[in-house]
Amino acid sequence: MKLRSEKVSKIIDGEIIWELNVSSVHAIGIDDKGFIYYGSRNIIYKLDSEGNLIWSYSYSSSDYYAQSINIDKNGNVYASFNYISSGILIKISSDGEKLSQRQGVLAIPDSEDNLIVIVRNSSYSYHYIEKYNKMDELLWTYKGALHSASNVTCPTTNIAVDNYGSIYAGSN
Repeated sequence: MKLRSEKVSKIIDGEIIWELNVSSVHAIGIDDKGFIYYGSRNIIYKLDSEGNLIWSYSYSSSDYYAQSINIDKNGNVYASFNYISSGILIKISSDGEKLSQRQGVLAIPDSEDNLIVIVRNSSYSYHYIEKYNKMDELLWTYKGALHSASNVTCPTTNIAVDNYGSIYAGSN
């Protein structure tokens, strides 16, 4: 099996079930109901399990590109869009409507649908972690281990949340 570039593919037992030609894929995610989400440039797409388009959401600036996609238990999509040193986090409903926007480069829902967000300051000199409850209220901010005055120490993929709500963060 060989995957070709610029495709979204469904693979089962090593066989390609279907493929879609796309312009690019910067991020991909799957929810508990089997819907597929992918980011191509500044657009997030939702597909059913057969690859049919359900909806698309376009971020207003074409300079930004989708970097990450995570989905909570209610089907809300947390998509980050990045451009040079800024990151925007968009919460999109299961119906494709924008619910909120904030600064951030990665958002991961925990087991109780609280939201763990990595935020990068505008000068790119540090990252920090914020936790929001279901009502979108800030619970706390942590600037400890991910802080660096001289360079970025936390690539946005170096965070995980376990089923108990514990957060694991790594930095270079």
